[in-house]
Amino acid sequence: NGTFMSQRTDNGFELYGYAPGTSIDYDTVKYENVYYPWEVMRGYDGLCDLISAVQIKFDLKPQAQMSMLFSDKLYKNADNKMQSIPALYRSLPKPSDFPINFKDSILSKLDFDGSELYSYKEYRQLLDTAFDEFVLKNNILSGYPWFGFWGRSALFMLECLLNRKDVTTALKIIRHYGANIKYGLVTNVFREHVAHGNHHSIDASLWFIIRYRQILDLLPAKQKKKEILIAVRYITTILDRFREEKKKFAIRDDCLLELKSGYGDTTWMNAVVEGQPVTNREGAPVEINALWYNALIAAKDICHNIADKELSVFLEHTIPMVKTAAQKFITPGYLADRLEGEIPVEEIRPNAIIACALPHDLFDLETMKHVFSTATEHLLTPYGIRTLSPHDFRFKKKYIGSQFERDQAYHQGSVWSWLLSPYIQLYEKLYADSVPAKERIEAISGYIHKFRNGFMRGHIASVAEIWDGDRPHFPKGSPCYAPGVAAVLTAEQLIDSIRKG
Repeated sequence: NGTFMSQRTDNGFELYGYAPGTSIDYDTVKYENVYYPWEVMRGYDGLCDLISAVQIKFDLKPQAQMSMLFSDKLYKNADNKMQSIPALYRSLPKPSDFPINFKDSILSKLDFDGSELYSYKEYRQLLDTAFDEFVLKNNILSGYPWFGFWGRSALFMLECLLNRKDVTTALKIIRHYGANIKYGLVTNVFREHVAHGNHHSIDASLWFIIRYRQILDLLPAKQKKKEILIAVRYITTILDRFREEKKKFAIRDDCLLELKSGYGDTTWMNAVVEGQPVTNREGAPVEINALWYNALIAAKDICHNIADKELSVFLEHTIPMVKTAAQKFITPGYLADRLEGEIPVEEIRPNAIIACALPHDLFDLETMKHVFSTATEHLLTPYGIRTLSPHDFRFKKKYIGSQFERDQAYHQGSVWSWLLSPYIQLYEKLYADSVPAKERIEAISGYIHKFRNGFMRGHIASVAEIWDGDRPHFPKGSPCYAPGVAAVLTAEQLIDSIRKG
């Protein structure tokens, strides 16, 4: 009946297959010494054996379709699931060179001129679909094929859902992360087959508070009143940890947030080689303190009538102290990437962009304009933002080689697609009042041109994670990276809002 089950003998892993209208032949075939050149280039063993557990046989007539479903669990309603697969793809727009009629051959219809195969409207539908593929019932997957659930990424991506006014899904996700707070911190990585995830992150908890505030703003008054009680419980738990912690991180005397020794890999620049962070962020990182400032303001807005007196006094005291102390990040060239004590560490990195793009400003307008122009000169590429200026002696031109070599380049020059989001948001913040709408739309469209153009010409169906720092062109890292898709979608949503005035 076109169904089968195959089981590994070493670990008991089961694979279920559903292919209606086919015959299943359990004649196992082994392919020995299959060679993977890309694996060798990445420093891995490039030889392995493959096993074909079954052969699936069927006749496929012209214009007919066949769907197959593979799963690691037994589906009781496999037929319903099977019917939903072609329905999903039927709803998507077809490229202009798609063979419509039976007489059309692929070669007669195929576009050889690199024309746009999709209209702008169709591209937006494809972009929405690419985003939706990461969104589950109560979480957001960070990327395919190997990323799982990362709190930092999921909470960053909530902005797209809020721009869509999809508050229901956003609320499910934020509550899921709230329910999994451990040790006063939001889960950064959910591990498969592990009871507790990884909480080795300083920024996920800060994003959590900021996003909760934004969700509450979109709720009806009656629902908001009830939700605030839940939010306050989670936020108080987080802030209690921040106020009490001294060993891994701590609030300095000037109220800036400081990462202690051994905790310098807890920002988004988290690559570790031989037990040491490649991009050490020990001290007071600039974007962490901007997130800290924004999270404190969000907490004050949420908790002002409910929080205990001690927390209220803490918030009233700390918020202005952070803003005053943050002026230590300002240097003649750029914003310091972090402070070691009172000493600014001057590195041209995108963290200053993140710090300036957040809703509540730590820095004056002229400082933020200087950050934007410097970042444009040193960090902007057609595919995203570099993680380090090419003029820095530590800059790595290429993301290639073994795991060790790639981790050395991961945040030392490699271009990240997700960083386009704060860059574009900073641009809009700086020039919304002084540049005409048409010019701003053209500028933002230019920043995402490679991705919009790739979708419309049928070259890409998602957005990759990273590119080489020098002459970026070939996508690397995860080929389908959720924050990268979210960055392009956020830019398009911003363009929509500019058009609406």
